[in-house]
Amino acid sequence: MVIPLIIWLLERNKSNKSTQVEFHAKQAFFYQLAVYLIGAVLGIFIGLLSIILIGLLFIPVLILFGMAALIYGAYGGIRVGQGEDFRYIYVADFIEA
Repeated sequence: MVIPLIIWLLERNKSNKSTQVEFHAKQAFFYQLAVYLIGAVLGIFIGLLSIILIGLLFIPVLILFGMAALIYGAYGGIRVGQGEDFRYIYVADFIEA
């Protein structure tokens, strides 16, 4: 989360800023923040359910969520790196509102 935040903050204060770089860095930061918060909530929920052993069944869900988030973030980074416009689902609409 730190790298997109630094890029976003540095880019928005430049006199000759690139709105595309600023948008993608801001979007990446909020995507990673959302993934972190959702993962933390899922982890706490699964941890509490593990007390009664039901939560152990949901550990693969947490692992799959982390893998899917990582793959989707990497896909977005590759698309942007190739010069294409990429919008994270829900995140782009949230930061534009």
